[in-house]
Amino acid sequence: MKNVVVEYLNGSSYFALLTTLSSNSPIDLIRDFVGENGFKCSGKIIVDSILHSGNNSDRFIEIPCENGEINFNSLNFVQIERKNDLRIKANNTLRQYPNIINNSILNNSQKKLLLHGISI
Repeated sequence: MKNVVVEYLNGSSYFALLTTLSSNSPIDLIRDFVGENGFKCSGKIIVDSILHSGNNSDRFIEIPCENGEINFNSLNFVQIERKNDLRIKANNTLRQYPNIINNSILNNSQKKLLLHGISI
């Protein structure tokens, strides 16, 4: 099973949305993914780490890319509003993995909302 899903974001301030599908460290998961897949990027990426951190202020991580490589030494937690298109896209990605959601650290209310298409 893959642990990182990549969605390229055209017309966004981010190059791609990376969604981690494990409760393991999102940075470790992305490092492994980059090593296995040779992922290259430009600008910035945004990482949804909800399955590691929960639905809180540490959910989204912004990481710059330099010379095609992710700069793991320079990351920031960013707030993305619940109705923002990027957050909705992240939620839609997660919704494709109901078994992972049901076995995650999210509380029962968050799981139900997410699985029923309501942005959390």
